[in-house]
Amino acid sequence: MLVAKKFGMPILDAIRAIYRSNTYRELSKEETKLWHLGPVALFEYYLQYK
Repeated sequence: MLVAKKFGMPILDAIRAIYRSNTYRELSKEETKLWHLGPVALFEYYLQYK
């Protein structure tokens, strides 16, 4: 929802953007420990590293 609101896009487009992002690739890696972050921190990470 945060990505959709920030960029004014439908939620499905926002989900697709997240799944295609560097953030998601890093989140999928066990060693990065990004899965420990909450939604707001992940959103900020996404904005910085898309």
